[in-house]
Amino acid sequence: MTNEEAKALYIDAVKLFEAKDYSDALSKFDALDAERPNSRHVTYHRCVCLAHLDRKDEAREQYAKIDGKLERDKHLELKKLLAYSNPVPPPAEEKPSAMPLGSDPGGNVLVIESAFPKSTDETTITGHVKSGAFRTGDSLTLVTESGMPLVAPIVRIGTAETPLKMARAGQKAIMLLQVEPHHVVPGSTATCVSQEESYAETMVVGMTDESTGSTASQMGGPLLELDRRMKGGDYSGAIEKLEALLAEDPNSCPAHRLMAKVYLDGSESVRDPKKALEHIRRAYELGGAEDHLVVDTLAQAMAANGEAEHGLRFLERLYNGTREFEAKGALSQRIIEFRTRHQLGHLWEFADNYGDVIFESSDIHEVVKAIKNGTVPVASLCKKDRVGEWRKLEETIAIEFPEIGALFNKEKSGTGKSSMVLYIIIAILAALIVIVLMNLGGGSGGEA
Repeated sequence: MTNEEAKALYIDAVKLFEAKDYSDALSKFDALDAERPNSRHVTYHRCVCLAHLDRKDEAREQYAKIDGKLERDKHLELKKLLAYSNPVPPPAEEKPSAMPLGSDPGGNVLVIESAFPKSTDETTITGHVKSGAFRTGDSLTLVTESGMPLVAPIVRIGTAETPLKMARAGQKAIMLLQVEPHHVVPGSTATCVSQEESYAETMVVGMTDESTGSTASQMGGPLLELDRRMKGGDYSGAIEKLEALLAEDPNSCPAHRLMAKVYLDGSESVRDPKKALEHIRRAYELGGAEDHLVVDTLAQAMAANGEAEHGLRFLERLYNGTREFEAKGALSQRIIEFRTRHQLGHLWEFADNYGDVIFESSDIHEVVKAIKNGTVPVASLCKKDRVGEWRKLEETIAIEFPEIGALFNKEKSGTGKSSMVLYIIIAILAALIVIVLMNLGGGSGGEA
């Protein structure tokens, strides 16, 4: 099922759902779930349909999958439908705090209480989960004191001695984050989008341009013409035109994105990385969190302001949430180029035949050592910069690095020699057997 077919099927299912034709709607949602599992939206609708069809046990199974991931009104609706007792009490009053860009107060929200540096690029935090659920492997979106958005992957929940798989609403939590300590602000609020929810976000957005994964369809005539000129390198009068457009519509996501591009790529006299970051942050807030063009510009603006590593994290998060094949391929190439351009190095991952990562390193000497001592078997699969498909070592890293390619040549040579020795031994044994049989035959003939 293509992405377009999935969207069409989802729209048809919702229409049936809204018409309260729960049986037919359920069959379509079931088809979507079989084809594209782990969609929070699809699971919610399946749960409601099953409840109305008086299939409460099955409905409760679906509810368990999305417990802690729903807005409060939907959560209470399902509680009522499924005849649960003791509905969740209203949340305690919290002091207002800065919310990350594009955050949803009704989603996954964590209030950070304290932060302790573990290393130069890892930080342990304590806090409490205000709503939703957080899992190891998810990425928090933080806001620094300057208001800059940052993505911080959750390395671990709980302590090293007793790691946890997740933390739910109402729980106190200890988390190890992949983020520099000085970027974490105690008292601030962080949000996240769970990895398993990423499909729901890409499937439901109907206004997204299919070829680019951007909200390009939102642009009117003047913006389209300006965008075309800027792509051709013509930035003359762009700031004045964009300022006029923003005066009419200050919440135009495409206009803020183009203004950021002017301040990043225009002539030397107008370039201003700080202003570029201000405009692209605004575009991100106005619905550009899943827009490839917005996220790419945000990464560039962060790099121009000395935050290339955090810009990379936004690109990686968008990559992990993208399902469309061509868009994912373009993003993977963009990530590799971004790492090269901003001298972030390259990360190599190695997995066994089950797809489990057994080793990763950005130090090629460590990789060579791991292959030599057998930590990474030569039959392992390899991936560069956490993008693309798993492939054989000789098809990936061995091509880029002669010292690793030499290991494969050596092994093949050794295998060839071993095979040759084995063939020689077999041939000698066969010849001895023939000689013995001939002697035995000759002796028997003589006695006769």
